[in-house]
Amino acid sequence: MNAALNQWKDTHAARLSQYSAVRVSGRVSAVRGILLECKIPAAKVGDLCEVSKADGSFLLAEIVGFTQECTLLSALGAPDGIQVG
Repeated sequence: MNAALNQWKDTHAARLSQYSAVRVSGRVSAVRGILLECKIPAAKVGDLCEVSKADGSFLLAEIVGFTQECTLLSALGAPDGIQVG
């Protein structure tokens, strides 16, 4: 993780600890810079997601919006290694 993400995480750690994690699976349909277009059921703006990378690591992303076809996520780090599927 980069320094900015670590700072964000430290700042919001107490707030994040109030929430429980729910496992929901989805699929990445497009990557446009740090914007990820995904198919995720029952998603809400502000939800945080772990997106699997090709090497088995994860990228943290926040749901920032929707279109008719997809859920829009903003990557909270470099999206290198994210694949469609």
